[in-house]
Order: sequence, then C-alpha cells, then structure tokens
Amino acid sequence: MSSVSICVMFPVLDAKLSGALGVSYKVAKAVAESGLKLKILDYKSGLLHKMLTDEGCCFDFIDLSLKGWDSYIDESDVVFGFNNDIYNYPFFFRNNPYVYFYDVYPPFWHRFLKPKGIGLIGSDKFLRSISRRGFFDYAISVMEAKSKYNIASRFPDASVERVSVIPVSIRVDVNSFNFKLGDRIRVTYIGRSEAWKISPLAKLMKDVAIFGLKERVLFNVVVSDILFAKKLLKDEGVTIDSFNINFYENISKNDLSEVIRLNTDIGYAMGTAALEFGAHGVPTILADFSEKTFPDEYKYKWIFEVDGFTLGLDLSDCSNSERISQGVTIDKIIDRFINEPLVISKKCYAYVSEFHSEASNYSKLVELIASSRFKAFYLKSYQTFLFYFLQWVRKFILSKKKYER
Repeated sequence: MSSVSICVMFPVLDAKLSGALGVSYKVAKAVAESGLKLKILDYKSGLLHKMLTDEGCCFDFIDLSLKGWDSYIDESDVVFGFNNDIYNYPFFFRNNPYVYFYDVYPPFWHRFLKPKGIGLIGSDKFLRSISRRGFFDYAISVMEAKSKYNIASRFPDASVERVSVIPVSIRVDVNSFNFKLGDRIRVTYIGRSEAWKISPLAKLMKDVAIFGLKERVLFNVVVSDILFAKKLLKDEGVTIDSFNINFYENISKNDLSEVIRLNTDIGYAMGTAALEFGAHGVPTILADFSEKTFPDEYKYKWIFEVDGFTLGLDLSDCSNSERISQGVTIDKIIDRFINEPLVISKKCYAYVSEFHSEASNYSKLVELIASSRFKAFYLKSYQTFLFYFLQWVRKFILSKKKYER
C-alpha cells in the first residue's frame, strides 16, 4: 500500500471556492497525512494547487499547461475525481491508471443521459458497459443514501450494497455559538450566484415577507456575484430593497468563518456550506433545490431532521416528492429558535460531529481510493465509439488541450 500514488484532480481555471473544491482539498490533505504519495493535477493558477501550496503540503505537481503532462501519471497510480467526469478519463490518461470517483451530485445518474436536456448518443450503452465491468462495485463512493437509491433504480443489476456511503465532511472544532437576542435575528445564506442556488433563498425571503417577519430578520447573503444574485432574486419576484440585507461577494475562507461565527444566528444553505454552519454550532436550516419552479408549498427542516446524510434534495425529482409535505413554516422555525436557541445549536453541532467529521470519513475514503482496481480504459469500449467521438468533437471545439468541467 505504501507504494501507491494518489493523484487528486480539480483543474478548473478561474475556479471559485465551492463544495467540490473543498472535497478535493480535504482528500488531498488526507492522502498526505496517510503517508501515501500525493500527486496534484491542476494549473499553476488553480485554486487547489494554491491552497495546498499555501498550507505547505508535500506533493508532486502535474501542470496541465505543459505538453505531455499525462506522462507523469503512472499506470499504478490511482486518479481521484468526481463522477461527472467519467466520460473524459480515457482521453486524458495515456498510461491507463486506476481511477476512483466520488458522487457528490445524487441526480447525476438520472440526468447523465440528457445533460441540460440534450440527449447524448451512445451514453446508455456507455453506462451499461461500465456497470458490467464492476464500476459500482470497485470505483465509486457516494455522499448520501439518496445516491445509492438513484444508482439502484437506474442500474438494477448493479451490486449497490457494495457502494460505500462517505458523507461529505468537515473539520469540527468546539461549538462556538453564543446567542443573545437582539433587534433582529441574523439569517445567513451561502450559495453560488446560479438560478438553482438562489431560488431557495428567494423562497425563504418571500416566506419571511408573507409571515410578517421582515422587521425581525436581517439577511446576510454570501454569493459569488452580487449583481447577478440580485438579478436572480428580482426575477424570482423578491423586492430586495424592502429587506434588511447585507451582501458579501466571493469572500475568503477566513472572512466566511468570521461571518458565520460573529454575524449569524441561523444558517441556511445546502451542501458543505450547511456543514460550515453546523460545525460552528450555528442552528442550521438545510436548503433543498429545484431545477424547475421552486414549490410554493415548501417548508423548512433543521439539518439534524434530515435522512440519509442528505445535504439538499432535488425537488424537481419526483422520487423526492414526499419532501414537500415535510417540515414547518418559517414562522414556526423562528419561534422555536427564539424559545430554545442553545438546544437547537447543540443538536445541529452533534449531528455534524457524528456523521460529517472529516477526521474519520476522509481517511476511510482514502483507503477505498488506494484499493481501486478499476482502470481508466474500462470507461471506453467499441460499443460507445460514437458517444466518445461526439465528446471529442465537443472538447476540440472548446479547446482540445484543456481539461474543462
């Protein structure tokens, strides 16, 4: 095992802080701490490379801007990435390394056949081919139980019981929450400036208005692009000027931690952002999302009330329809918080500490990555030639030498 090299890749130009980037960073740190050799596949200007360099982490850097970069990845290496890249791997690694994937987007397997509503010729055969080769037995872990359900429903012959659930995890320190009721309850939302990320916030703000809570609530909105986020909110029918609201744009990790610790009474987010709140003991409402119109009848749940380690359900997926009948209205959330803020704080903190602590979860994930025996070239076959040809054309148009996600 000591001879295994793990190559962690998140080579995204102009990337911003995100949950997936955070996972790549933490997996890389766990690999280094395990004593295994770590390789990082990125651009010199990439955030993953920068973050690990600033931390003083020891790794071999593979620069994507160099010609022949893939020759530095050996056939005995294991390349770690996310499952939305599975159809790229045979093109990038001429030495045919082992591969391992982490599923951080539960709807992926249902949507893979029609990304952005466009069907990809040959993708069905592609999926059947990798399933027969044992992809779901040896080459992937999932972040929540919902992912296993989606795989089982899409691939009834797959051995889904062998798929490990490794919840997305975070560093958990002491519970630092200290609530003192002031003029307003400070509700902080964290999410990228994208329509499906902003629609849950728009729903919350409209509900706050409906229940007459505008004067009781101050919003902190942490986004990647303030102007675009405001546009998206207005498109959703939110009158921004009628709310007490502070916007923060693309702030650093330290500044984000300060907003959470010092300026937040209730956190509202999905994904790793929700874990950031809970790890500090901040009472956390878990946000769900929808690729379609966000349901008017949607209600709210604390993070410790969710099932299967979910960090946000896709409400446009009919298999999640039961979620609409769950939860309580925002006025009841606020009332419960005011009556027992420290009880809710302790429950959120305990939930994140028990199920989402990176100390145990990422070490287990590294063991699974290191033991992979699924080769990159298993992800292609003559059956799927047309599918791959179309992918090659797509990448040639975008820029054939660049890795893009």
